[in-house]
Amino acid sequence: MTHKSKLVIKIGTSSLASTTGALSEEKLNHIVEVVSASMQAGHQVVLVSSGAIAAGYERMGYPVRPVTTKAKQAAASVGQAILMNAYQEAFMKKGIVSAQLLLTRQEMLQETSYQHLQNTMNELLSRKVLPIINENDSTSIDELTFGDNDHLASLVTGFVHADFCLLFTDVDGIYDRNPKIDPHAKRIQTLTTGELGTDPDLDLRGGSKQGTGGMEAKIHAAVEAATMGATVFIGKLEIDMPNLIQMTINGDGPGTYIVSDQPVPLKTKKQWIAFHATVSGELIIDRGAAEALLTEGKSLLAVGVKQVTGRFTKYATVIVRSPDGAIIGKGRTRCDANMLTDFLHTPPTPSPLVIHRDDWVAMNESYRERMSAHDYTTPI
Repeated sequence: MTHKSKLVIKIGTSSLASTTGALSEEKLNHIVEVVSASMQAGHQVVLVSSGAIAAGYERMGYPVRPVTTKAKQAAASVGQAILMNAYQEAFMKKGIVSAQLLLTRQEMLQETSYQHLQNTMNELLSRKVLPIINENDSTSIDELTFGDNDHLASLVTGFVHADFCLLFTDVDGIYDRNPKIDPHAKRIQTLTTGELGTDPDLDLRGGSKQGTGGMEAKIHAAVEAATMGATVFIGKLEIDMPNLIQMTINGDGPGTYIVSDQPVPLKTKKQWIAFHATVSGELIIDRGAAEALLTEGKSLLAVGVKQVTGRFTKYATVIVRSPDGAIIGKGRTRCDANMLTDFLHTPPTPSPLVIHRDDWVAMNESYRERMSAHDYTTPI
């Protein structure tokens, strides 16, 4: 008997667009065939689909795919309705009800709205409805975008606790060298998240001119999704393989699989702290406290804190740094900045709790590289 899995399937613009960059009905219908087959086999599926701009720009009279922000957002606002209508009509012919969710980072930043979104997704899946997710391109601003749908797919993978995150594109996986210039380049079947961060020879230049994410974006997304417990696949959407999804989750897909070195996936609350919660300050801790957090599974006490930066309240999320300034993780504090600063000058006995181990997440290199200014709410 085939194991029933929960899948997040991400479809890039290149897998939906024609050679001119417009929406291809033939390609969309192929995607519907592939997704429908996996749902009819009993798998739960979430579809993360790009393509709104491709669906809308010709209808607006643009001769080619627009490049300015206002034109792309306008095309997306027209195209999202066209894209969703095409999906709904095609899936209804297969007896599948679909739902549209347009997201920005705003829905993820507050823990309560994050939980509501998770509850909505779980209810849709329990009713055998297909959620179709896209970033709300027509209204999102740079500070609140996911950056690309690969990243969005990885985050969705986490909060629905998917078994697989399938990132389909127009390239057939990750190679040890650039296959366009080296005829001896070989596709890699399986990588661990650790290998992705240490192998300098991997070719990360794949990607189409029609989408926003290239291979490097997929690598970042893969590390995030794998950290949250999923097996990740990066590969080509083959038109002549109607059983592509089943082949892929069986380990025979035309691409590269990425698995985590981390034995235990992040729980939902820790996912929110790691990938969504806005940072309000920073702590520098001593070596003993860092070792206790990273290797002994202990909580952070005030005695281990050496420097406090930022104006944060109780239960705020802060970055934690080692004595040499390296980011080692994020956590939610049990005291505010003023109280913690007072502890530095007058250490109380016993030492108060600052970050409980249940509110602590050690950060890997991939996440540190993604951090940027909009992770912070206040000057620090």
